[in-house]
This record gives sequence, structure tokens and C-alpha cells, in this order.
Amino acid sequence: MSKYRYLLALLSILGVVHLGKGFKMNPKPPQLPPLKDQQVLVTGAAGNVGQLVCLRLSKQGYKVRAMVRDLDGFYPRKEEMGNGPIEVVLGDVLDKASLEAHMAGCSSCIACHGASRASALSDWWTRLKNAEKGHPYNVNYIGTMNMLDAAQKAGVKRFVRLTGLSVGLSAFNPFTYLLNLIISMSIKWQYMGERAIREAAERSGLDYTVVRPGALTHEKRPKDACLMLECDGKPTSMWKSQPMYKIGRQDVANLLVAAMAHKRGAKSTLSCSWGKDKKREGPRSWKTLLAAVNADTSPLPRRFYRPAMIVMGTLNLIVGGAVGGKFLTMFG
Repeated sequence: MSKYRYLLALLSILGVVHLGKGFKMNPKPPQLPPLKDQQVLVTGAAGNVGQLVCLRLSKQGYKVRAMVRDLDGFYPRKEEMGNGPIEVVLGDVLDKASLEAHMAGCSSCIACHGASRASALSDWWTRLKNAEKGHPYNVNYIGTMNMLDAAQKAGVKRFVRLTGLSVGLSAFNPFTYLLNLIISMSIKWQYMGERAIREAAERSGLDYTVVRPGALTHEKRPKDACLMLECDGKPTSMWKSQPMYKIGRQDVANLLVAAMAHKRGAKSTLSCSWGKDKKREGPRSWKTLLAAVNADTSPLPRRFYRPAMIVMGTLNLIVGGAVGGKFLTMFG
């Protein structure tokens, strides 16, 4: 009988192994080629964060293709570079042909481009298809969709996009309202760009990472400040700290590069800032925080930016009128 028991046990094990081969686990992020063979396209490479991203990639040994709209915009100094070469190329996120040409041969891309255009009164009646090239609709939304198309054609394995912490706020948040009012509905079009990324990922399985930093500063991180990272709206560390809602550009550049290469960064939306840390016990490394990152599970909530602008604007007029009337009665 003991012989039959051993035989049954062996058959059971073989059966489990066979079933295991047919069982499909959650798909893993596509494997990137060896570091020395990886080429990364960086858009917005002449910007403050874009330049730091290029230098960081170079120091880590990546081949960098830095896309700029003006060849005078970015000339990396040799003493700032690493072993990875930096190729500066002329292109525009609104030019599909140049995007496809520069995306070819790249294993990943980091999109640092963004619009910085002040609002104009004519924005309220100008059709978006007639908006100027520098309008956030074109740069933050159409440009991102063009990049997604080029990335999918080139077989890019990781798409990293830099947006902003305000994209995660309600359309009726006073801060969102103020930014949209001043900078041509920029938050709305960053949000629409993020939606396009999510939709592309659902269609094609593209691995993406969206990074939303707080207010950017050139300052170095203070000694009494730690790094804070949220994934899908949830903290990635048990360490509790009061957020400062700002972060240095160098720390953001480091996160963009680290998230691009980290296997847990796939299909994730990361919000980052500095946190107050007087005891100096909080996280100082993105690597530690990225180890706790998970893929997005919550869909992007719908945002009604235009109605929010009308409602908030009306409230401002009512409150402003009431305060002005009170002021006049006091001194009238």
C-alpha cells in the first residue's frame, strides 16, 4: 500500500505542476533590455526638470535622447554628465513625424513637457482647434496623445509623465479654480492628458507612471525634511509627517528616473512632496518608498472644470459685491 501512496503523491505533484503551467498570473511588466542598451526619450528636455532628468539618466548609464524645440535650449556640460551619452534632437510634441522618428529605438520615455501660458480673455470664445500652439490644450493634452501614439508604434515599454499635485484636486477646489483662471485651464488639460494615458493603457497594455509633484522649487531638500509619496491616493510609508506641499526639482527628477526603472512603478499614479521631519527619521530614498507602490485600482474621477469655473466665478462676484457694498456703506 505504501508504494501506491508514494505513486499517488508523485502523480498529485505532477498534476499540480502541470496545472501551474496553464495557470495565468497577473501579467508582469515587460522586461527592459540591459541598461547599456536602453535608450530613453525625454521631452521638455530644455526645462528645469527635463535637464535634471537627462543628467540623472546619463549618470546611471542610459542612452539619452533629449528632445527640445530650440537647439540653443540645452547644452549639457561634460562634467555634469555620466557614462550615458546625451543626444540633443529638435522636435515638438505637436509634430507627429518628429515624435515618431525620435521615439524609434527607445525602450522608455519621460514626458516633462508642459505649457506655461497666461490666460487671455479671448480664450472664452476661441475654439480649441484654433488655439495657439502654446495653449495647454495643445501641449498638455494633444501633445500627450501624440506621444502615446508614437510610443505604441515604437514598442516603448514604459511611459512616464510629469503632471502636478493639483490634478488630483476637485475642480471646485479654490486652488484649482485659481490656477485654471490664471494659466489657461492648464490643470484641466493636464487631467485630460492623464485620462488619455489611462485609456491607452487599457487599450494596449502600455505600462505608464504618472508623477504629480507639489510646488516645484530650486531649493535643496532641508535636513529636517523627508520624502513623501502617495500611490493611488494612499501613502506608501507608515511614517506620518505633515506635508510641505512643495518639493525640489532634483528630487522630482530622481523620482521620474527611479519610477521608470522600478518594476512596481508600472501603471501607477504617484503624488510626491517633502514632509516635515524634525527628528530626521523619515524616508530619504525613493527606492524605499517605491517598493511599496501598487498599480492604480481607482479610476480617475470625472472632473467638471467648466461648470466649476462658472460657479466659482459667480460666487466670487457675489462675495466681492457684498464686501464692496459693505465697504461703501462704511465710508459713504
